[in-house]
Amino acid sequence: MLFSVFYSFAKTNPMTSRSIIDLLPNLKGMTALVVEDNPLNAMVVQKLLKKWGLFSELAINGKIAIEKANQKPYDFILMDLQLPFINGFDATVHIRSHDNPNKKTPIYALTMEISDLQKKQYALIFNGFFQKPLQIETLCEALLGVSVAG
Repeated sequence: MLFSVFYSFAKTNPMTSRSIIDLLPNLKGMTALVVEDNPLNAMVVQKLLKKWGLFSELAINGKIAIEKANQKPYDFILMDLQLPFINGFDATVHIRSHDNPNKKTPIYALTMEISDLQKKQYALIFNGFFQKPLQIETLCEALLGVSVAG
């Protein structure tokens, strides 16, 4: 397990492992922007998404994430918060506050820990966030919510 959910803003009913497996085809063909500067974390997340039938692109810092978000739409963005050049919070604020194809795209923060103050700030711009190490079932459940809403 690479990340675990720390907090989610969405109110969903927990899915069983069987129902998640049954719904995986709903994710096929979706596109994701993975913003992660740790090569091992990035590789694991991208391989998992590929296994589920998703396409993903990698940005290794917030500056590249902003550039990619300006170029084409994604179905969702997974944004590490601790990034070089421009951190994940500031990159997300930029994406949300400027005209681009991803202004309203679901963005999920990836973090090791978060303070109560940050929780309040993040609720304004992120759709939810996951704590490292990632719980695969919870990520899948969140992405299935995106596929249903989209």
